[in-house]
Amino acid sequence: MGLYCKSHINFPEKRRKLRVVMDTDIANEIDDHFALSEMLLSPERFDVKAVIAAPYLHERVKSHAEGMEKSYEELHHVFDIIKRSDKDLIFKGSDKTMTEQGGAVISSGAQRIVELALDARKDNEILYIIGIAAATDIASALLMAPEIAGNVVVCWLGGHPAGPWQNNEFNLAQDYAASRYLFSENVPLIQFPCRNVAQMLSLSRSELEMRYRGNALLDYLRKRTIAEMDFSGNASRPIWDVAPVAWLLDDAPFISEVSAKPALESDGTEISAEKSVPFRRIASLRRDPVMEQLLSALKRA
Repeated sequence: MGLYCKSHINFPEKRRKLRVVMDTDIANEIDDHFALSEMLLSPERFDVKAVIAAPYLHERVKSHAEGMEKSYEELHHVFDIIKRSDKDLIFKGSDKTMTEQGGAVISSGAQRIVELALDARKDNEILYIIGIAAATDIASALLMAPEIAGNVVVCWLGGHPAGPWQNNEFNLAQDYAASRYLFSENVPLIQFPCRNVAQMLSLSRSELEMRYRGNALLDYLRKRTIAEMDFSGNASRPIWDVAPVAWLLDDAPFISEVSAKPALESDGTEISAEKSVPFRRIASLRRDPVMEQLLSALKRA
């Protein structure tokens, strides 16, 4: 199996319509809703082929399987709010995470990624996989069919930039084995770190109350986001997961760099890899144009 083309991790030209899949733990937090909605409401850019409910686990669910099922239900709910009838795009992802041995977790979502990537391969196209959850479904698909690596690009929100902190970000830490696989030599990866990068995409209560009105989707997002602020006691809410969708729409507000992929230790710590394989990492962004682009899309609902 050969390595993917380095050009795959460049920004795809604006006039090009992109085949996309989104893998999301949407029942976990409200930021997924913003990202999903922006993608669905940008048909001039995105040809949405599937949306996959990803697993997650924290104190409000009993298992990864329950997290995935809740996300599957919430995806249907969002499609209803936007008045989309194409719910056949929604698939269930993994009901557990990968083991440290790295074996694939078979699910209808992972199988659908393989099918769509093979279709892209036949058409000499690229399938962009937007990952805003644990990487289980994405890594599993690539393990099930390694030959698809040359025709996919993984745009994954997860991990932190290199720095003096532990790399225990939620998406990365949910499934270390899957995260480590994304940093292996054959996966075309664009990484959107959280700390000091996607973290900048924050909404305040006043902005939500003043500007996020006018249709059922905006009302739903406003109420849910303010409820999460009240629960956490914070005065603002990072809408982290918008970052990969926003970059695929317009890379102008983003600064990124192509460098050699690190390898990940079992706890997410970055170390030098044996082979020099390029990946793109977002280093910084300008918040205002990203959030204006988002609100413009949401107003179309």
